[in-house]
Amino acid sequence: MEIIEKIKYTSIILGIGALLYICYIGYSNLADKYCWKCTTQEYFDRGTDLMLMDDDKSRKRGLDFLETAAEKGHVEAQILLGELYLGTFPEGYFIYNKDKILALRKRVGVDRKKGVSYFSSLAGSLSSDQGKYSRMQCNLGLLYRTGILESKNKNEQAKKWFLMSAQRRNTNAMYELGMCYNSEGDYGTARQWFTKGFETGKEPGSAIMIGDYYFYGKGLRKDYNQSIKWYNQALDALAQPDSTILEKARKKLTQNASHRLEIAQKKAKETPQKQVVTVNYGLKGGVKAYSIYIPNLSGTLIGGVKNENGNIEAHIKKGILPDSDSMTSKVHSMSEGLHWVLSTYAKHALGTDKDFNFVMTR
Repeated sequence: MEIIEKIKYTSIILGIGALLYICYIGYSNLADKYCWKCTTQEYFDRGTDLMLMDDDKSRKRGLDFLETAAEKGHVEAQILLGELYLGTFPEGYFIYNKDKILALRKRVGVDRKKGVSYFSSLAGSLSSDQGKYSRMQCNLGLLYRTGILESKNKNEQAKKWFLMSAQRRNTNAMYELGMCYNSEGDYGTARQWFTKGFETGKEPGSAIMIGDYYFYGKGLRKDYNQSIKWYNQALDALAQPDSTILEKARKKLTQNASHRLEIAQKKAKETPQKQVVTVNYGLKGGVKAYSIYIPNLSGTLIGGVKNENGNIEAHIKKGILPDSDSMTSKVHSMSEGLHWVLSTYAKHALGTDKDFNFVMTR
């Protein structure tokens, strides 16, 4: 009888042990399958692998893993999902996950609302010092400037991200930062960033902009020979292999630089050297509307530029020009309007036989 009892007891113990083992194996399999004990990096790695599988269940699980990683603040998961859902990007945006997006595009549809949400989360993740993501910081600047990411002051937000990226030696960000200051009419600061962009990484767009400044006399003395020099430097940079410049962008930049070079060379041959007169000016207002004054005239306002719903108009104040009512001109950009006001004023006030060097004062 005791032997039978011992056998029964042993069988029960063995049965419980077997059951516990089965439960353990089942739990381990489920934990592995659903990544219950995964780190954030493991969620991302397994998610990207599963997303490339052929069956729908694996892809769904992979997307869940990526979303979990993104929610936990994994930067690369936020970038991948942001790019995957956003679908299209502003000019100059560097796509981090181009190959993955091409592979997944037919499996995951565009959802711009989700894309914006992930990029907004990414902005929070990259607001601290993240040096290895300097390109992405520049991308965020582009997303803010184009209004894809919303902000009360999109231009200031864009400048913040461009500056963060530029401080980590990203030459594209240096160019974009220069363009921000250029649109504000601060040609001196803009030229500093363009110069730094070209000196740091031979950024061709920056060389073209400096050439334009010399050609039009924006913030410095008009000098066709200097503009020729900078257009040539842009073409030399574009002739060098650079994987960061897309072929379409390279072709466009080359055409722009070549066209400008041809015009500058023609101007240099035709135009006799003129006396160069420096005209100081100041601005009052904001990005969408500002007044222009000449400090030499005790701060007299001479005109202004305003942008109303995309319609940009420059005007010269009545009484500033001799025997003239107020003058207006439709322009394509705020900086073009600023140059029109200053050039028109200077030609009437100082003579058409001179070149002008417009310098902003603070």
